[in-house]
Amino acid sequence: MSRSSVLELRGIVNIPAVVAGEVKARLLDETRFWFSEEFIAEFLSGKIKGIADNIGIRLGICCYQLLESARDNDILRWIGGVDRAEVTLDVMIGLIDMVIISGDARYVLYIKNSAGVLRAVTVHQYRGRWELRFFQIDDMSGWNTDSRFLSY
Repeated sequence: MSRSSVLELRGIVNIPAVVAGEVKARLLDETRFWFSEEFIAEFLSGKIKGIADNIGIRLGICCYQLLESARDNDILRWIGGVDRAEVTLDVMIGLIDMVIISGDARYVLYIKNSAGVLRAVTVHQYRGRWELRFFQIDDMSGWNTDSRFLSY
């Protein structure tokens, strides 16, 4: 099985860095985002990992359509490991602000929580707000073939 039989590349986007210090305040805007208390404890309780030290950097993010065969596969292996899969919360905010993440689909990103544990985070619009949920990497319940997967 090849990578293209698990993930279909939809495109590559360059985004400007977002200042990490602004991320928590922007995420806590209840008119834009909704997440559970568990999400707050996992991702917003400590210092947010970001790319604020590299303000001028532009990052190439790949957008993949998940294919049916992705459900039973190790996505980390197909992407090229954790270093290529992990996206930070500030990059996610940048993708939402640029309307790369839009209300027409569910998106899956791998983001490390406050303790440094990699989680699968789903992002989609529900009733006019962005809903964020997280799953363990090996829990495929957040995945479906309508999802798009974002990584480097």
